[in-house]
Amino acid sequence: MILSRSDVRAFLLDAAEQMKLAGSSVGDAKVVEGAEVLAEAAQAAQALEVASAPALVPLVERLRRLDPTHRTKSFLSVVDDLVWTSSPRCGCDGDSCALALLNRSFDLGAVTVGVLALRGDHTYPLHSHPPQETYVVLSGSAQWRFGGSTSFVPVPAGGVLYNNPDDLHSVIAGHDPVVAVYVLW
Repeated sequence: MILSRSDVRAFLLDAAEQMKLAGSSVGDAKVVEGAEVLAEAAQAAQALEVASAPALVPLVERLRRLDPTHRTKSFLSVVDDLVWTSSPRCGCDGDSCALALLNRSFDLGAVTVGVLALRGDHTYPLHSHPPQETYVVLSGSAQWRFGGSTSFVPVPAGGVLYNNPDDLHSVIAGHDPVVAVYVLW
């Protein structure tokens, strides 16, 4: 089965545009750079052959009930087409934390792109990794630790954040689920 859905590409391009606009509005050149990397990868992406239909996890059912805002509309149109997995960092079966790993469906080159979904009132654990990373929050508000800070700060839907290579970072969801697109490069 080959996932060649143009709506997944449109979702990624929409996320890149939201990231770029938000990064520009706060004057964060690294967020804008991440948005441009995401847009270029989405434009050049080639669909990969996958063995079966996209996998779903229990949290997806909650995500289907998100309010269809201008930020979430394109996400909601593809939520069932994404390949979801539980995160090994959360130690759950996908009921409180899940990742949609776009690199499993598309050849995005050296860029890693995904969607982080976190059930309300849950935490994505503190972690780090070598690549730099940018997020755009599509839904939910949360407390985020990012950018080398040791403190958690509120980031609402529409907000963006940037992590330098090896920055420790984490997120604590508020009452509603958090959905954020990330790009590592």
